[in-house]
Amino acid sequence: MRDIGILLIRAIPSFMLLVYHGLPKIQNPHYKAVKMIGLPFPELFTWASVLSETLFAVFIIVGLFTRVSAIILTINFIFVVYFKLFVLGETIKENEMEILYLILYTSLIFLGAGKFSIDRK
Repeated sequence: MRDIGILLIRAIPSFMLLVYHGLPKIQNPHYKAVKMIGLPFPELFTWASVLSETLFAVFIIVGLFTRVSAIILTINFIFVVYFKLFVLGETIKENEMEILYLILYTSLIFLGAGKFSIDRK
């Protein structure tokens, strides 16, 4: 039962991240937002974010390199939450989804992929 729970926690939110956030960013990258954070090379960091929300989301869905992918997505969502809360001045309530993604991927760092994955041990 535990492994089914991990599979659901892994696959469904990561699929939603891929479809509703990652793929649209390929067509419409968010350079301005990354530039507002103050990071150097905003184009590079924009595509790193796109890559994390597409390729690494797929890796988590299938359970490949799950912990590494979760670390990368956790870092991505730390920047997203920071940007929205401290740069844009939005509220925690307005960022519930981003915070939940952050918690989810941080949890997967510790949980791993579970039995139903390519990484299965």
